[in-house]
Amino acid sequence: MIFGSEPILYVAWQCKNIGKLYSDIFVSKSTNFGSAWSEPIKITNGKAESIFPKFVVLDQEPWLFWQGGENGIWQIWVLDSQYWKQKAGSDMIQPLTDISKPGILPEVSSTKGQIHLFWTQKENNEQSNIMYIRRDTLPPSQPRTPYHFDISANTGFDDDEQITFYWEPSKSKEKVKYKVYVSVNNGVFNLLGDTEKTSYNIQGEEGKSYQIYVEAVDMVGNISVPSEISKKSFLRSKSTENNYSFPAFRFNYTWRDSYNCKCK
Repeated sequence: MIFGSEPILYVAWQCKNIGKLYSDIFVSKSTNFGSAWSEPIKITNGKAESIFPKFVVLDQEPWLFWQGGENGIWQIWVLDSQYWKQKAGSDMIQPLTDISKPGILPEVSSTKGQIHLFWTQKENNEQSNIMYIRRDTLPPSQPRTPYHFDISANTGFDDDEQITFYWEPSKSKEKVKYKVYVSVNNGVFNLLGDTEKTSYNIQGEEGKSYQIYVEAVDMVGNISVPSEISKKSFLRSKSTENNYSFPAFRFNYTWRDSYNCKCK
């Protein structure tokens, strides 16, 4: 079955290669209305039967679900949109259901900002239940541009051993944390860390400049649009800041005649 929104389309299928014991899941992508398709990508590893692939594409982001037996019991597996963005490996492929009871026959649909998954859970040889979960895919709102402030230093400078940046919180209702990316001396931005606060301390080095931007991440992993990049801030310690050399001045005076002042 073909999924997606033209011109970008996806297709998934199960296939047992010649000489192999189990079926694997394969996918392919078209970016031109289905006129041409990419080379098939093998998603599963052939260690166990993988069947019934189901795609859903929400806001051009593909999600793939299937029934797999890799852990010795049928489970519902998922490959979320981050896999396609990061071109990551198989370590991002995770079972969605636990191993306490078999999960089979996935069916998936979507509404605005939500993915809806149904599957059959076998309770015993005589009873099965229809299970349902949903996954929020709406990212948090974009954080405001970070800024630096140090009450004891001039604008754009910090006079202690660390530089503190602040930003306004994301307006999302859900709880979020923030990924912080830093550039030193106009270098490449790298992930420095994350925090649930709306501030971050950077252990700086004397004379270097720092800029950051942040991303808000909700509890299920949706990532916001990155904030704008902060202005540069320089680390200049107090010892350096107070080490000024003032020029010498020569004062030339012309003394007038002195006067005698008599006090009565």
